[in-house]
Amino acid sequence: MVVPAITIEALKVEGFRAYLQPQTLDLYRGKTPLSLAVFAPNAKGKSSLVDAFEFYFSKSATLGRLGVRTAERNAGRIAIEHIDAQANGVTPSVHLWFREGVGKFDEARLLNSVEVPAAAERVLSCTRLPFIIRGHELRGFVEKDTPEERYKEIAVWLSLDPLLAIQKNLRALRLEVKQRAELKSEADERIRDLLRITKNTITAWDEEKICTWFNTHVLACLDKTLTLAALSDKDAGYQELGKRKDVEDERFGLPILKRFIMLIEDLFKAPVEEGSNSTGKITAFENAIAVYTKAMAREAGERSKASGAVFNNIWNAAKALFENGEELLDVCPVCDMDLKFGPHGSREGVRISLETKLSDLADYRNAHNELEKAEVALPEKLRVLKHGLDTLISLLTDAGYEDKIKKIIAYRQAVEGCKRGDQVPDSTDALLELKTLHNFINAEKKRIEGHQGKFTYASALKTINDLLQIKADLERIERTKVELGKLHKQLNQQALTINKAIVEHTQNLIGKLRDEVNILYKDIQGGNGDAPPIWLKLPSEEETNKQRIQLLIDFSENRKGVVPSGYLCDSQVHTLALSLRLAAIRLFNKQARTIILDDVVTSYDADHRKNIAAMLAKHFGDFQIILATHDEQFFSLLQDHLPPSKWAFRRITRIEPGFGPNFHDHLTPDEVIQSKLDSGESAAVQIRQAEEEWLLRICRDFGTKVVIRSVERAYKYDRSELADALASFLKGIDISPPKVPGISNPFLFSLQRGSVENLNSHFSDNPSQSASIGDERARWEEFKFFRDKFTCPNCGKRRFRRPHGFTKPMCRSCQTPFNFS
Repeated sequence: MVVPAITIEALKVEGFRAYLQPQTLDLYRGKTPLSLAVFAPNAKGKSSLVDAFEFYFSKSATLGRLGVRTAERNAGRIAIEHIDAQANGVTPSVHLWFREGVGKFDEARLLNSVEVPAAAERVLSCTRLPFIIRGHELRGFVEKDTPEERYKEIAVWLSLDPLLAIQKNLRALRLEVKQRAELKSEADERIRDLLRITKNTITAWDEEKICTWFNTHVLACLDKTLTLAALSDKDAGYQELGKRKDVEDERFGLPILKRFIMLIEDLFKAPVEEGSNSTGKITAFENAIAVYTKAMAREAGERSKASGAVFNNIWNAAKALFENGEELLDVCPVCDMDLKFGPHGSREGVRISLETKLSDLADYRNAHNELEKAEVALPEKLRVLKHGLDTLISLLTDAGYEDKIKKIIAYRQAVEGCKRGDQVPDSTDALLELKTLHNFINAEKKRIEGHQGKFTYASALKTINDLLQIKADLERIERTKVELGKLHKQLNQQALTINKAIVEHTQNLIGKLRDEVNILYKDIQGGNGDAPPIWLKLPSEEETNKQRIQLLIDFSENRKGVVPSGYLCDSQVHTLALSLRLAAIRLFNKQARTIILDDVVTSYDADHRKNIAAMLAKHFGDFQIILATHDEQFFSLLQDHLPPSKWAFRRITRIEPGFGPNFHDHLTPDEVIQSKLDSGESAAVQIRQAEEEWLLRICRDFGTKVVIRSVERAYKYDRSELADALASFLKGIDISPPKVPGISNPFLFSLQRGSVENLNSHFSDNPSQSASIGDERARWEEFKFFRDKFTCPNCGKRRFRRPHGFTKPMCRSCQTPFNFS
């Protein structure tokens, strides 16, 4: 499915650069998008149009040459605003209307708008490279950019970023895998553990040496007949060592002693450091009783304060009323008592009393919640305590310690019937007995461990298990290295395949770009075959840095593949740069077919100017081009080569103070004049301008004859001369202008004199003369009546032309000869 391209329907600027008052450029004729060529001498506002487009699409809401802030060489964003915008109440903005197929969208961007308009984002998403080309910026790509910078820019044109990201990520992954495969720190750490275990006897992993060391220095100290044949938990010696360790533990009773100690500490453990608290289930139970008792007392106390809880809603409403400073309350709204004589003495006293009562209610709610939590926690702590005591008493009784736990048994009986509200059972004797028992059992455990000596089967088993763990770690590290090596080899193969595919894809796109550049370059140079072939070359397979592009030319048989700037003249370098940008836009900006050219003609003779115009007509007929130039000859050549059905040609004739650039076909809007007259302001200046603009336009359309002026004012004609020329022309083709109601003489005679307009728009030292708004209103209506008669009698259009050899003008739309209807 063909996706319709985005085109520009209209541009409106106001308060922006040279443009003060709003001006709109229509870039559509019916359903056809129009390209636009604008000619103006320097400093007349043509580049301000290009600035408007740059600002609208700028990510930083400024122009590249201005910067965001005023600093050093940058003028900053403030330079975008017309200097008189604020004084004239104009809000600086650029507004663009777009079409995409049958759909339309538009958005304005204010000067202080930092965010890129959504309409601009929509257009930018369809472009791969900037479509604004300024003549003074072109040459950098050819003359200044390094191969790396050139590659980076072309990569954006070709949308290579995703592919380059793949290359970058793959390169980073290969490097990381290689580094991990060569990493030795983890294995070195395991060897340090081996040195520690073997007392620096074995410095490298050797399983046979380690088995020999273990048999000689560990097992021989326990039983010389017990040996380890292999470093494995499946080895018979390892299995026997495990059995002997279990027998050793059972004989000395260490496991049961360790469990007794754990159960005692679970019930009560004295604080280790000074200032810390004891822990255990007994302490937790007593704390729960204390919390419950405290919560009960607090809840009871707060309940007595909150006896008026039923009035909670009333007190809240009353508090809001008394806090409202806009309500005038001198008497109680309930009993009509003067507040000064009430129990609280004033309105403020009542408010404070309400705050106190409501605060008491809040305290009661908090106390009640704490009591509920304590009621739930206490039974749980009691259950846990009973279970712990029962377990310890049962095991100690079976072990023959019943004479040493009498106080503990008594404490267990005391807590049996304990319930909420009872006194805390006295645990003093039970805790003392637990401490004594803990010390006794712990001393017995240490005595047994000391009796075992330095060499035990338990310590031997721990040593061999540590060695087995080192072995497992080293084997895992080695397996990982092998797999990483395989992975690195596979990644290298994949990288070669992917890089080759990317290079082929890139070379294919660059080949298309190169062919386009050669075509455009030859057309601008004249297409006679003398233009040197242009090459965009990627690095060879042997080069390490692949992200480079060389821009070269074959200048002659003995100068092939040379840098352009060393062999091409100034205009040829400019042509090459222009061809590159235009070719790239033509290839890659197919969804937004717009090109904006600002003074791209430089150092060219007449033939090359003509060739550029012909090149645009030949290769860019399906693009919408906005072109600004100060070269009048180039402007004329554009008119000769480009189709009028798709192009509009406009000249900026002057900068008008208080308005901005004036185009040759500029007409003062009727609304401006009518608005001034309706508000009682003088519009004489605007009426005179409207008359002169219309006379110039109709005389140009009709092809009237005027007397050649003196050299000082060769192209500037007065209103009287234009009115006289129009009157003479109409008389010559035997057409009489219509009469204007209220005026006896032909209206063109009145236009020649312009009495009302001149009087009200020029200074007069005659004290008996004064301007009249009423006269201006009448004059304006007379002029509109006369102007509106110059319409096609067939279709009603108002634009005409008089082809060479024709006597009467013809309607531009329907070709009907002109006559007054």
